[in-house]
Amino acid sequence: MTPFICAQEKNKVKEEVRDQEIFLIFDGTTRLGEAFACVGRFVDDSFTVKQRLLSFKTLKQSMTGVQIAFSVAQSLSEAGIPNENLLGTNRDGASVNEVAMSTLQEFRETNGCSAPFWNLKCLAHFLNLVGERMSSNLARSFLAQWKSMMGHSVKARNLFREVTGQSFISSSATGGGRGGNRWIKFAPCIQRSLTSSSTKRRLTRAKP
Repeated sequence: MTPFICAQEKNKVKEEVRDQEIFLIFDGTTRLGEAFACVGRFVDDSFTVKQRLLSFKTLKQSMTGVQIAFSVAQSLSEAGIPNENLLGTNRDGASVNEVAMSTLQEFRETNGCSAPFWNLKCLAHFLNLVGERMSSNLARSFLAQWKSMMGHSVKARNLFREVTGQSFISSSATGGGRGGNRWIKFAPCIQRSLTSSSTKRRLTRAKP
């Protein structure tokens, strides 16, 4: 039953993207298991921006740049999207993706398509890197202790949710790795929670 439904959905997507110029967003993950996904974004005949999942694959290990390029090309082919209809791609700035994009262009040229395409890096990742470079030792020390408190005190987390109206977004205390210091995500939460001295006292006095 599931393969039948999957085939129907794929055919539906192929009809939607037929003859459309498309922008491709792709990404992979190394968390808890490998996965690779491609999403196509396009403007339909009514000038409405739409996006559709073109492919999602589970993998046994990380892919090389060449393998990523092949998967992107395969996603386009399976969706019936000709090479010349690819306007561009959006992805994170990992070096393996740089290799993938240069390889994809070679694939296109080999298949008779020399038209260039936009090769854009994820703005959110870029801004996060900017935030990390601008951080101070004082800010890092404060955030590390803050997140440690939130990670070990249920009472503090509940109080944070009560004061700000949202759950605290965790990330690594050191700011390293892909999780990193997501300044854009959790800085506003902290700012809202520290709008008054009484709020600071309530949160910092919370016991596990």
